[in-house]
Amino acid sequence: MTNERINLLYVGVREGKDAPTVHLWYDLTGIANDGNPLKEDHERHQLYGGKKKRGGNNIALASPGQIFSFEKSENGVFANTRHYVGRWQNDDDVVRWQAESNAIEKTIELAARAKKESKERLDWQALEPFRRAYHGRLNYRQQQMLLAQIINYVTRYRKDDE
Repeated sequence: MTNERINLLYVGVREGKDAPTVHLWYDLTGIANDGNPLKEDHERHQLYGGKKKRGGNNIALASPGQIFSFEKSENGVFANTRHYVGRWQNDDDVVRWQAESNAIEKTIELAARAKKESKERLDWQALEPFRRAYHGRLNYRQQQMLLAQIINYVTRYRKDDE
């Protein structure tokens, strides 16, 4: 016995509440793919792929505008039953979804990179020119002088710093 099937249109990546990214799908039950723009009905939206599940139940391997058929399950669909059905016929919708999805993906990527970089010790990067000068062609006496000048500069009190 096979389960009932449902056609889902992939709209693209979105920011999630519990996960950085989720994937937005649109239930096409009773909607013709005739080239007319899709009328937004938020009750038809389905989100998948927010959390990595055991067994790889992530159905988000698609690009915006693709339509897949899935077997229904109690909590959504069975990912391993997907079959490519076609592409949404309204090009304006597809271009908009691709642009939105790309922008959201880039925003999420940049936020993750900024978070990672904020944890790095940026003070080491600022001191890199001094490290290169210290290990360059300086002899022992010049190295000691450079360190003394750096310590003096960093530790001296300057009234205009207040």
